[in-house]
Amino acid sequence: MKTEKTVYRRLVCWVALLPVVLGLVIAAGCTPITMAVPPGLAGGVDKLPVERPAMQSALVDEEWTFGDYAAVVDRGGKKSSGAGVGAFSASKSSQAFKFTLKGAGADRSAECEIAESSKGIGGFSKTARTMSCTFTADGADSWVLELGGENASEDVMGVVTAGADHYEVVAVHESEQGGTLSNATGYAFRAADQDTGAVDVNSPGIVYLAHGISSEQAGAMACASIAMMLYADSTSGF
Repeated sequence: MKTEKTVYRRLVCWVALLPVVLGLVIAAGCTPITMAVPPGLAGGVDKLPVERPAMQSALVDEEWTFGDYAAVVDRGGKKSSGAGVGAFSASKSSQAFKFTLKGAGADRSAECEIAESSKGIGGFSKTARTMSCTFTADGADSWVLELGGENASEDVMGVVTAGADHYEVVAVHESEQGGTLSNATGYAFRAADQDTGAVDVNSPGIVYLAHGISSEQAGAMACASIAMMLYADSTSGF
């Protein structure tokens, strides 16, 4: 009888502890992934967490803020088409979006388009994605962001041109939690082998601005950061 009571008490204890154990396991498994800050920004950065709606919608404009910057984002809609003959298939998709950004060095309006094309035969396929953005301001030259195309590589995905400055868009695959991921955790912006900023694209996102850059450079990094976060959002929903 004593043995049965002991087993029963232990069972009750385990049942009582089960929710706690499960909670710890779930919490450990749900730790959000964040980008490891690129070594090129080791000299010091301003870390600006992004605040934006958790739900994405093409029907309602979104208000984003980070640091002293404020943006209104219009995701727009998606268009797609495709065809197939026998074992051959081809498809195209596109999404146009725009946003306005206000803040230091960045009173700009942006219009962007992401395009994806895919061709396949049998069980094999090849997909290409590009993005082009134009950032305009009254009385000032336009800034341009181009991703993909002939000049892109696996890591250097594109270029931001802001006046006389050119910034490479470099994919970052390392996470702050350790390890390297197949999908980019963020992107660094690099001019003349020196990182001037970066963006963690894991929602809601974090913008990093290097210490010592000008307000115009910071504005260009802010514009490019929003574009890259929207580009990352579209990857899973394209």
